[in-house]
Amino acid sequence: MRSHRFIATSLALSLAFLGTSSLFAQFPFGGSSQSGGLFGGSSSNRYRGEGNYPPSNNNSNLETEIVKGIFGALNEGIKAGNQGNNNNNWRPEYNRPRPQYYPQPQYYPTPTPTPAPATPKNVAPKKNPAPVKKVAAKKNNVMNTSKFLSLTSQDIDRANEKLKDQQDEKLDDIEDQLAGQLPPSDTDLVTQLGNAGIADPTVQQQILDAKNRGDAATVQILYNANAMPPNPGAAADLANKINLQNDLNDLRQQNQDGKLRPRDIDRFVDKTKNIFPPGAQRDDYLANLDDMKKTAEVQDLLAGATPNPGMGGLGGGTVTVIHNPNLPQGTVINLGNGSVMVGTGGQGDLNVGTSSLAEAMGLPVAYSEPVPESDATIPTSGVVLRNGADNEAEISYVINDKYEYTMKAGHIQSLGEGKWVVRFDRGDTYGEAKYTLTDGTYEFTPSDSGWALFTKKYDVTIDNSENPNEFNYVVNNVPAVIEPYGTKTHNSKYPLEVRFDRGDGKGEERKVLDGGTFMVAVSPQDNLWDLYSTDGSSVLPGGGGGGINLFGN
Repeated sequence: MRSHRFIATSLALSLAFLGTSSLFAQFPFGGSSQSGGLFGGSSSNRYRGEGNYPPSNNNSNLETEIVKGIFGALNEGIKAGNQGNNNNNWRPEYNRPRPQYYPQPQYYPTPTPTPAPATPKNVAPKKNPAPVKKVAAKKNNVMNTSKFLSLTSQDIDRANEKLKDQQDEKLDDIEDQLAGQLPPSDTDLVTQLGNAGIADPTVQQQILDAKNRGDAATVQILYNANAMPPNPGAAADLANKINLQNDLNDLRQQNQDGKLRPRDIDRFVDKTKNIFPPGAQRDDYLANLDDMKKTAEVQDLLAGATPNPGMGGLGGGTVTVIHNPNLPQGTVINLGNGSVMVGTGGQGDLNVGTSSLAEAMGLPVAYSEPVPESDATIPTSGVVLRNGADNEAEISYVINDKYEYTMKAGHIQSLGEGKWVVRFDRGDTYGEAKYTLTDGTYEFTPSDSGWALFTKKYDVTIDNSENPNEFNYVVNNVPAVIEPYGTKTHNSKYPLEVRFDRGDGKGEERKVLDGGTFMVAVSPQDNLWDLYSTDGSSVLPGGGGGGINLFGN
């Protein structure tokens, strides 16, 4: 406020001085001797009161200085007022020079513009190895389900009736063979009794009735009591023939009742096997009884048969097999009780036995260990060194004059592609050997001149010669197939990877084969395909036996 009053006072004084400028004009500093007034004589009367004042050079300079002084004082007042304002409360005792402070200038760096991105060059993608798509092995069939016939209760009844008829026919044949060992007809017996001195018609009728009802004891008693002269031998012989007839009649009745069993045939054989002396007649007789026994075995199996749709309940292991020539080749009837009937297409005779289902169907079955499954990584290119397991010795060698190795028997080393120099000591005094190798497998092998390196070839034959089905597999990721009863050989510089479906569609079996012949056969444990080395293995070829007219017309 004080600064404001000072400024206002200064302005008022300035205006007052400016308003009285004529006074100074009239009384200039440094006037003449004639002038009067404050500083000297007055000015000439001539100019007084006329309102016009001529300019005076001396006065004008003085006026100018006065004005400058006034405005200088005004300027100093303004500065003082500003200074007092800066101190918020101006006091005389503080009216002394103060240091001046000025805000420091702020400098901001000029931003560097972001350079425009350079146009990218065309970048070629790196070389990738071609992806290897794993080829899946096609499914192989072991049991052709279309060959399995469903079994109904009507089939079982029809089969039983047919078997009964066949047994009756066999009994007729046996009875014809035993004709001389069986009781005579009624007419012949009456003649025989008359010759024996038994002429009483009543006694003859009693003997005939006893014979016809199979009462051998009564016949023997009556014969001994009435024969003239007595003939115990003839009486016993007639009684034995009646007993033999009784045994034959019992077999017929058991057959008709569906109760004829193999043990019944065995007992009859024991009683009659010595009726004929050794020779063709006896052989034919016993052969007929053997056929009856096999048929009885089938009857026994059918007694426990249950209707089923086909393969239900069949798995690995052994089964009781009935070969039937009246069924088409390879046709299978599951009896539902662990037994099967297999058609042989008219070949052979009845054959009832125990085997694996695959064997019963004529498939090759192996009774040895298969080639083991392998997950080993095998080389398919480059140089591969091998020390065969048969060598039973280590071999030391140097690669490219820099790297020293020792390889045990049964091991391999993959060196990759390109040329490789292999040096090794041959042993004894044979010196050093040096080989430059390119792609392929090379085997350290003992020779007449010590150790040597020989090119190793892998020749693998897949033998499907006993299999009525084609065999699908993959060799080194390439699909292959062998026709039924065929073989195929593969040649390679490296071990072969063979993959195949075993027949259940549950995955692939993988084998690594380094040469030899391998048979396609069924494992009796699970009735599935596998590969078996033919060196020392036991493979049962497929084939069928005989049979009976079971489901024929």
